[in-house]
Amino acid sequence: MFTDTYHCTSRVHCHQCRRDAKWRAQLGAPDKCPFGVVTGVGDVVERIAQPIAKMIDAVAGTNLQGCGGCSKRRDALNRLNK
Repeated sequence: MFTDTYHCTSRVHCHQCRRDAKWRAQLGAPDKCPFGVVTGVGDVVERIAQPIAKMIDAVAGTNLQGCGGCSKRRDALNRLNK
């Protein structure tokens, strides 16, 4: 798994990884950084939105946290900051 490689654990590619969904997909890197690295506005928005979605899911019985909207929004906002 990519997160176990030196390139990921040394955080050499964090900037590339957080801003480029295609790059992540090629290497099998996860959408959410296991180290909590934040590099763009999209990452910040996702960090705020995910806990809110989790609370809504718990109360309403929905699946907002796992719908994929946050990752799409994160990638779009991060692309704007390039």
